[in-house]
Formats: sequence, structure tokens, C-alpha cells
Amino acid sequence: MLELLRRHGRHVVIDWPTVNDQDNAAALAWCWNRGQTLCVVEQDVVPSLEDLVRLELCGRAGVCSQATHCGGNAAAGYDFRVRQPDGSLRWGREGEEWADAFPLGCTVFHPDAMRRATVPVERWQQLDTVLSMRLGLRAHIHWPAAEHNH
Repeated sequence: MLELLRRHGRHVVIDWPTVNDQDNAAALAWCWNRGQTLCVVEQDVVPSLEDLVRLELCGRAGVCSQATHCGGNAAAGYDFRVRQPDGSLRWGREGEEWADAFPLGCTVFHPDAMRRATVPVERWQQLDTVLSMRLGLRAHIHWPAAEHNH
């Protein structure tokens, strides 16, 4: 997929090897808030080209995320989380359109969303949740779920 995007020529593709727990935050911070839409695709998520086009063109929210199964496990639900009436977060369910906490797996950030906060210096395990809370935005969830080889 990355090679296809490189050949297309419309996007800048940055491969950022991750060696330690905070490399994801460093990569995101380097790309963050440069005045253009940012699409994060982690190494274990396999969106289709159509998924990426829909994410980029969607205007429903400042953040859009492609649904993925929790850790690649379909029985566990989906990687995004939804706030419940008691304030707790539960894993996403098929077909839900909005998330209060979203994974970075395959997520698009529009410039207006990135201006709301800086990228936290967090380990990769907490980065997505802390960033979700810092932005204070609900993410629009796109279906069908992309393959997640976690």
C-alpha cells in the first residue's frame, strides 16, 4: 500500500522505524500540525486504497479512524472506545459511527483537529488514548473494518 501511495505522487510517505516505546510519539510529533491532513497507518493495519480515500475525503469530523478489531481479535470487539453514561470507556461495537477514544492504527487528522493540542510524550501503549483525551474530539469511525495483524 505504501509503495502504491508513493507512486501516486499526491502524498508524502514517511517510514519511521520504531525501536523504543516512545518512537511512535516522536514520529507523530514530527508530522503534527504542519498545515496539512495527516494520515497515520501503523505497520500492522492493512487498509484498502478505498479506505484511505474515504478517510481523506470525509468532512464529518476533524478526526476519522478506520475500524479495526481489538488486537486482531474479532471476538473482543473493535479498537475504538465509547464513553458510557458512568464515564467509563467500553470497546467499540460493529457499526458505531463515533468514538471518544480512537486508535492510531489507520487514522486521519485534519489541520483543525491538530491545532487543538500537541502530541503527548507517551509510550505507544498509551499514546492513542492520551491524545484522544487531549484533543477532546469524537472521531468518526469508518467501516468496514480493516485487517489488523496485531
